[in-house]
Amino acid sequence: MNPGNFAMNRSYFWIFLLIHLAGKHSAGAHNTYFLPGDAFFHTVLTEETLNRIEEEKNPIFNYSRPEFLDNSLCGYAGFSKLEFRNMPIELKQRLRQVYDELREDVPKRIEIRDEIIYKQGEFGDIAVKTGNQLTREVNGFSVFVVNDTFLSTRFVLGLKYNEDWGEQVTAFGHDRNHVHLESFIQTPEAIAEDWRDSKLVAPLSTECPVVSNKNISVPVLASPSCKFMVLKHPDVQELADADKNNSMYEISTAGVTRYIKKGKHWVRQKPRRLR
Repeated sequence: MNPGNFAMNRSYFWIFLLIHLAGKHSAGAHNTYFLPGDAFFHTVLTEETLNRIEEEKNPIFNYSRPEFLDNSLCGYAGFSKLEFRNMPIELKQRLRQVYDELREDVPKRIEIRDEIIYKQGEFGDIAVKTGNQLTREVNGFSVFVVNDTFLSTRFVLGLKYNEDWGEQVTAFGHDRNHVHLESFIQTPEAIAEDWRDSKLVAPLSTECPVVSNKNISVPVLASPSCKFMVLKHPDVQELADADKNNSMYEISTAGVTRYIKKGKHWVRQKPRRLR
């Protein structure tokens, strides 16, 4: 055999093996939403979301998995919706005020695409353009719903601090041999801190449906005392990067407070009234 061909064949072998292993990982894994022991519920604030919750007495927020997390092929674990019963008007107004102020520094970006429907064809479904165009805000602001007692000046926002995540994922019908931790901050130091301090951070105060893969889309009820932590930088992957993710707003029934990033923790600034 020609040595060059042998080297090329070995290269193709390793490429094939890596693709195969990656495919096996995705096929045997799961996509994780909010688990009952998590310290936060993550969602995204867009103008469309604001318009909707301003019209609803009991608004529902959808869980948002960061785009950098792989989409796996073995279903979901956790609850995908969070409902606020009788959400105070002033809380809705503060969310709007913070959104508008952040948009002064971070202009809204819109994706425009053709609307497509699928119709049955001779050899299967075919994509057909309707002639309509759909718009979508692609740089909404990342929001962590946390307990009013959560100290972002002491603990790391974005860590779930859930010591029972393995048992909770299996309760949604997944094989324990295939469960994996979906962390928003993917560094060894962050994972170690998540595990170390899991007993020090209380789970988000909610009322959850029965843990079952049949209830994934049934809303979890949020405690009225929960607060919203709204990040200025839309990219959650930069959560641990103080240079890129350097300011945040805390929104609660008590008011609005701005934080700035120093190292891996946030520093509270003096309360101020938004314009």
